[in-house]
Amino acid sequence: MHSINNLSIKELLPSSISYDKQVIASCEAIDLEMKKLQSAIQKLYILPSIETLEEDMVDLMAKQFDAPYYDATLPLETKRSLVKNAINWHKKKGTVAAVEEVVTTIFGESTVEEWYEYGGEPHHFRITTTNISVDESFIRRFKDAAEHIKRKSSWLDEVIVLLASKLSMYVGFAVHTGDKITIRQEG
Repeated sequence: MHSINNLSIKELLPSSISYDKQVIASCEAIDLEMKKLQSAIQKLYILPSIETLEEDMVDLMAKQFDAPYYDATLPLETKRSLVKNAINWHKKKGTVAAVEEVVTTIFGESTVEEWYEYGGEPHHFRITTTNISVDESFIRRFKDAAEHIKRKSSWLDEVIVLLASKLSMYVGFAVHTGDKITIRQEG
């Protein structure tokens, strides 16, 4: 079975013309050009090969696909994930699922809660994350980027960072019992 990657027109020639030198030479020339074309086509498969692209190409693709919350200072793996998912997020733009996927990609383990889940005002939502590296500037940049993916009628109330730690607690006490003896000197 022939594959498009190793296809040779010379091998496909019918026996009636396979002996002609001009036909053979033409087929070899076409085969050579087909191999060049195949290698050029492989370079066009940018999105499927994003895991192997250099960082500058990932940055260019982020602009091309308008990746939400794309920041050049993010780690390369996060950037790749943002670019890979950008098209799907644009399809689901304005949904809670899209916001939750973007938040999870950026913050790590996170949840998006709608207003009715936490008793907020209508059309508001909040994000809860366990990522302790989230700071105020990070949240400010995310709020700016969230404008691209959330519904225009919804508002981000807050980003809650949950900190959990196991602490050893030691409790000590002492009990002192005894009689009260008073010694006095008389005289």
